[in-house]
Amino acid sequence: MANTRGGWHPFRGFWNIYLIQIMAMHLVWLPCTCSFFYAGFCLPKDLMSFLRDEKNCAFQSTDLSDICNGNKQFDSCIAVFPSGINANANLTITNLRIEYYLYGARYEFSMKPPTCTSYTLDSLQNVDITLICEDNKAVQGNPCIDDNGCDNERELCHRLDYLNNSICIPMRHLHETCNNSLHCEMNSECRGNGPKRTCQCKERHEEIDGLCMKGGLSIHELCKYDQQCTGTENAQTCSAIKGEEQSILRCVCNDGFIDINSTCYRGKRHLYDSCDLSEQCTGSDFANQCKYVHNVKICYCRKGYSVFIGECLKAEVVLGNPCYVGDQCFGTTNSTICAPDENDQLKCQCNSGFIEHQNKCIQANKTLYEECEIDVQCEDIPGQSVCKEIRGRRLCLCNTGYLEDKRTLTCQKVKKQIFESCDHDYECSVTENANVCRNNADFGNMTLCLCNNGHFEYKLTCIPGNLTLGQTCVHASQCTGTVNGRRCFEDKCTCDEGFLPHDHLCLHEQDNRILLIAGSGSLGIIIFVSVTVLVIRKRRQSCGMSSKGHNFEQEPARNCRHSMANRGETECGATKMTSGNNNKNPTENNYDKLHQKVEEEESDNLYDSAHPQGSYVELDSGNVQYSYNHLRNVQTTIQDSLYDAPGSVSMSSSITDTKQDSYC
Repeated sequence: MANTRGGWHPFRGFWNIYLIQIMAMHLVWLPCTCSFFYAGFCLPKDLMSFLRDEKNCAFQSTDLSDICNGNKQFDSCIAVFPSGINANANLTITNLRIEYYLYGARYEFSMKPPTCTSYTLDSLQNVDITLICEDNKAVQGNPCIDDNGCDNERELCHRLDYLNNSICIPMRHLHETCNNSLHCEMNSECRGNGPKRTCQCKERHEEIDGLCMKGGLSIHELCKYDQQCTGTENAQTCSAIKGEEQSILRCVCNDGFIDINSTCYRGKRHLYDSCDLSEQCTGSDFANQCKYVHNVKICYCRKGYSVFIGECLKAEVVLGNPCYVGDQCFGTTNSTICAPDENDQLKCQCNSGFIEHQNKCIQANKTLYEECEIDVQCEDIPGQSVCKEIRGRRLCLCNTGYLEDKRTLTCQKVKKQIFESCDHDYECSVTENANVCRNNADFGNMTLCLCNNGHFEYKLTCIPGNLTLGQTCVHASQCTGTVNGRRCFEDKCTCDEGFLPHDHLCLHEQDNRILLIAGSGSLGIIIFVSVTVLVIRKRRQSCGMSSKGHNFEQEPARNCRHSMANRGETECGATKMTSGNNNKNPTENNYDKLHQKVEEEESDNLYDSAHPQGSYVELDSGNVQYSYNHLRNVQTTIQDSLYDAPGSVSMSSSITDTKQDSYC
C-alpha cells in the first residue's frame, strides 16, 4: 500500500500492519450535529491505541480531538469525522469506517467493534472517521475545479463531500491497490478481488515506463513511446515525421526499412539483394530495379545499364562519353576503349587503327586505292596521299606532284631533284637533264635521280658534255667533243693553248698555216673547174649540131679533167676505144699522176677532206673501168651523157678501128 515511486511517505512500513489489523469498533455517544469535525494531526499509532482501547468504546469527538491535537508532528495524519450529537440516537457511535489515503490511494474499511458487547448494534450511531495520511499540502494547498487544474498524468481532481471541496488527489499508480472510489492512473483500471485489487492497464494498452499507454498502434498513428507501435511489422519506432511539427510523434518504419503504402519494407537493398519492390533498391547506384533474374526477384541494373566489375554502369556508351571500363563502350562501332582524354577524363575512344570523325570511328591506315572519307585515313601511305573523289567514289590517291606506284602501292614523288631517291625515271623531273633513275655506287648503291647520258652534274645541275668547238659551255669539262678543244672561254668551247680552230677542228698552229694555203688553192680550182665544165658543155652542143647531116665516124669519147696540178686547167682528150685489148692511151692517166703528186705535197690527202671524190666509167672491149672524177659523188658510165651533155656517145663492141685522139 505504500507508494513505491518515492515521495513523502512517513508511515510506509507501519500502515501495512495498521490496515490489516485494525478491526475494532468504538461506541461513542455523540449528539448529531451533521457538521464536519477536524480532529487535528494524529500519529497513526496514537489513533490506533485510542480505538483499540475498550474503555473508549463509548467516546465523544472531543476525546478524539484531544488525542490528535496533542501531537502536531509533521509525519502525523489528519483525522476528520462529523462532529456534533445525534439527538435521535441513544449512543453516539454505532459504526466506524476509516478512509485511508496514501499518496492518492484511497482505502475504505468498515470495522465492527468486537469488544463492545454491552451495547446493541442498533443503539449505536454510525460515525465515519476519515484518516488522511498524505502530504498535508494535497489536502490543504491544491484545491481544483476539474482535472485540468492538476497534473494530468499523476493527479486527479477529486471532490470530497465531507470537505465540501475538490482537491487534487494523486491517482493510484500501476500495480498499486485500489478500490472503486479511487481512480487509477490514465489508461488503467482497478481490477482484482478484495483488498488485492490493483491498478492495471486497460485492454489494448501497454505498460510503458510505469504508465499505461495505448498499444498496438499502426504506422502513422500518434504515439509517445516506441513500445506503443506494435500494430505494423517493422514499424516499432515513434518519431517525428519530416514535414510535420517535431512535437507530433507518429509510428514510423524502423531504421533500414522504408514506408511503401503503409507497409514497411527493408530498404537500401544492394545489387543482387532480394526485394519485393523497386523502391527498396537504393543501396547500389543504378541498381534500382527489382526484377526476376533466373527466377529470383532481386535488385538489378535499370534499363540502359549493365553489371561491370560488380557495379551497375551505363551500357553501350557512345564515342566521347564518360566511362569506367572498356566493356561499356559499345554504343559506337569500333569504339571499345575507355581511356583518358586530353583532360585526363575517362571516355570512350576509337580502337587502335581507327580515328574519330563526325562522332564515329573510321578506319585509319588505308592503302592506296581504298575507299576513304578524309585525308587522315590515307596518311600512312608512303609518300603524300589524300582522299580524292573519283567517279563518285572517294579513294586514297597520291597528292599533286606524286604518282601511284601500283606495284608497291606507294606514292612516288614526280618532281624529284637530282640525287633524290627514286624508283622510276618519270619521278625525276625537277632538275633539267636529270631524268634518269638508276643505281649509283658512289652513293651506297642507292637508286637516285641522275644526269641523263651525255650530261654530268655541276653544282646540282646537269650540264651537257662532249661539246664541240663553238658550243655554249659553263665548264671546261664539257668540251670533250673536239680533239684539243677542251677549253671553255667566254662561255664557248675553244681550242687548247697552241691550237687554232679550223673547220670544226683544233689544229696545231703550223699545220693550220698549210691548210690555209691549200684552202685558197682549192677555192681557185673549184672556180676553174666550174668554168671549164660550162665551156665544154657549150662546145659539145655546137659540135653535135655541126655533125648532123654528115656521115662521120663516131667521135671518140672525151675525158675532161680538172687538175690542181695544171693550175685549174681543164684537159679534154679523145680516147681510142678498142675492143679486144686493154691498152689505153698514154694520156689517159695523166690526171691521176698529177693528182697523186698533189696529194703527196698537200700531206695526207687534205684536198679529199675538203672535196668528196667521185669516179666515172671508161669502157674498153666491153669492160667497165672506173676513173677518178672529183666533181661528182656518184658512179656514172661512159654511155651516159658526160657531164650531162645533151649528146650521147654510143659504145659499140663492134668498133675495131682505133681513132686518133683529138682535143676540142
